[in-house]
Amino acid sequence: MYDSAKDAEKERKYWKKNYLWSLAVLAVVAAYFFFFNPGIRVQPGTDGLTVSAPKSESVTVAYADVTSLPLVSQPDYGVGKPGGHTGDCLYGQWENDAWGSYQLYVNKKVPLCVVIRTDKTVVSVNESSEQETRALWDMLRQSCPNAVTAEAS
Repeated sequence: MYDSAKDAEKERKYWKKNYLWSLAVLAVVAAYFFFFNPGIRVQPGTDGLTVSAPKSESVTVAYADVTSLPLVSQPDYGVGKPGGHTGDCLYGQWENDAWGSYQLYVNKKVPLCVVIRTDKTVVSVNESSEQETRALWDMLRQSCPNAVTAEAS
């Protein structure tokens, strides 16, 4: 004979169990992106700035070596030589008409970047938002005593 109360209880337990498994999977995914973010990492230090990409590429620029520091809006990053990308991150060696051959470490969804130029290298970098990129630029303007700064339109 058909017992609807038992069947309803079994179905409720089944859905509860699936709901808990779904939450567990979401928690693991969230923890991965929180602790092991595959994005660009910008690490200011006392003497310089270190920027690293998802594939362990990194560059360090000494604040004293920076000669110019423009904030650029809507940049044309050019082409990777052999630059890479992971998700929304662009990184590695790139080339364009404005900066020549340079190191790129940006989130392509953010329409601003800071171009850090020394006598030997050019590095284009941004943070995960416009506000954070402007804050990075402000910090660099204060930390780089020899840099000429400008905000592009």
